[in-house]
Amino acid sequence: MASTVWGTEPPITISVSDDISRLSSDSEYYSGTVTVSGSFGQAPDHTWTYEYWIEVTVNGTTKLLKNNTTGSIRWSNSISFPISGATTASSIYLSINVHPQGGSRGDLDMSYRTSIGTYVPPATEPASVPTLSAASTKLGTGVIIYTNRKNTSYRHTLTYACNGETGTIATNVTSNYTWTPPTSLIDKVTSAGTPCAITCTTYYNGNERGANIVSLILYPPDDALPEVSSGWYTVARENVPAAVGIEDWIKGFSKAVVTFDASKVSPKYGSSVSGFSVTYGGFTTAAVDNAAKTGILSATSAVIIVRVTDSRGFSTTENHTITLLDYAPPTITDISVFRSDSQMQPKNDGRYLCAKGTINYTGLNGKNSAELKGAYKQSGASSYGADVSMQGGIPKLVNSTEVNDDKSYIVRLKVTDALGTETVYEQMVPTKSVAFHLKAGGTGAAFGQIAEYDDVLAVWWDIHANGNVQIRGNVSAGNLKDVVIEQGESGSWTYRKWASGISEAWWHSGSLGAVSLEEVEDGVFSADNIKDASVDLPDGVFAAAPVCCTANALTNTYANAQACAVTAAAVNYRVWQSYGGSVIINDVHIHCIGKWKNSEEGE
Repeated sequence: MASTVWGTEPPITISVSDDISRLSSDSEYYSGTVTVSGSFGQAPDHTWTYEYWIEVTVNGTTKLLKNNTTGSIRWSNSISFPISGATTASSIYLSINVHPQGGSRGDLDMSYRTSIGTYVPPATEPASVPTLSAASTKLGTGVIIYTNRKNTSYRHTLTYACNGETGTIATNVTSNYTWTPPTSLIDKVTSAGTPCAITCTTYYNGNERGANIVSLILYPPDDALPEVSSGWYTVARENVPAAVGIEDWIKGFSKAVVTFDASKVSPKYGSSVSGFSVTYGGFTTAAVDNAAKTGILSATSAVIIVRVTDSRGFSTTENHTITLLDYAPPTITDISVFRSDSQMQPKNDGRYLCAKGTINYTGLNGKNSAELKGAYKQSGASSYGADVSMQGGIPKLVNSTEVNDDKSYIVRLKVTDALGTETVYEQMVPTKSVAFHLKAGGTGAAFGQIAEYDDVLAVWWDIHANGNVQIRGNVSAGNLKDVVIEQGESGSWTYRKWASGISEAWWHSGSLGAVSLEEVEDGVFSADNIKDASVDLPDGVFAAAPVCCTANALTNTYANAQACAVTAAAVNYRVWQSYGGSVIINDVHIHCIGKWKNSEEGE
């Protein structure tokens, strides 16, 4: 208890007491009451002729202790103030103000402090576990670190570790702290984002209680990318040889040549220009001597991506759209091929072959043209005779000398445009029409035409069969879209031939067992024992190198297989993955597609 007096003869006596205590010994919270008492007069006959009132303020709360009037005599009174809080000690700030209506007694101030004991947190109370206001941020942009402290007396030290660089963010942190990652970390982050470990170390009364980590993804600042100005690249057209002389962008024939001007690129934060590149269709070409070329543009509105990359790997890109003239290969429609007389009049036993066809081609703003030609050969012959120039839509004889009426022929119409693209149509012209013919010697027969071949039954008419049709030999495509004429196995290969000349074959290795992957270059790993392995193609299936070969690996992990080089005789392949170690290769599959004959070859 504390007390004081104010004035003399008689004095005003003021006293203060409290019953404040903690809720429990291991609780940081306390509560109780502060009581202020006052009295006036030492004897019943003591009076004070002045009016006055007494105010008491405790921790910002003001109450009236006494309001005295003229001639009042001896008095006493008490007032109470509830107190609660959550600190290690309590200081109660108290002021007493006497306000007389006259006289000169003045005001009284006094302070009061009570001790409620020292709070010792339980030993099991955990250290603070930090969280962030955002999972990622850019250098130069702030993020709030929340300590989530379990005790208001906790203090924290915040540090960071980012790609090998460490530093202190702040010390003596209470509840939260806003950290702005400095741009000086720019050499430690990538455009894809770099994890930064933020450690929150908790202290109580100067003693460490533990540390916990939260991860923050850091990105470069917005202004870290190389800055480019107008004209930092130019785009020029390069047409393939077939389109040379046509001064237009043409779909399927034009490439884009991009030239870069390094003087119009400003790298940021002390970096330098590392290189330029251009991307189209998923393929990226690095610039050589500040120039890069795309592959052939295959759309009427082609978007190429031009890129400059700095020494930190940060890139600035722009999309550049190129408008191209549409293009399609020429076609032949309204085709008519028949036997005729010399005046091109249809005739069953005519000794002339007459053909007609309408040509269609892409004009390319009047810069393209097309030419139609016709030729013929006897069925079974290996090659056609000389081409005859034709005019679209107008019949013309394709032979200058008479042909036999007992032989069948194949007429070829071919349209070629100024770009060198050609479309070919072939149609058989049968012999003269007869109901039935038996070849001399009786070894061949035909319905609807003359029998031309030994041991062959030829039918020019449609066939309607109500029963099953069984074919023991091979089937020629004729006018069918395409059919399989041969299939089988050759060694470890299974193959299939189509009447059109297309062939395909597939192969599998069988188990290669466990192999150790060793680094080849640039972080790519390969199975060293089968690197550049080769498998021979089956004989007679491909007349030239297959146009498409794919490989696939069946393994116990994530590994890839690819066909690396293909010839008419063999396929080279490789199994690889992006990390080292052991892998079990259960099988390698290879699928190839090519041709077993050219379109002009006989069957």
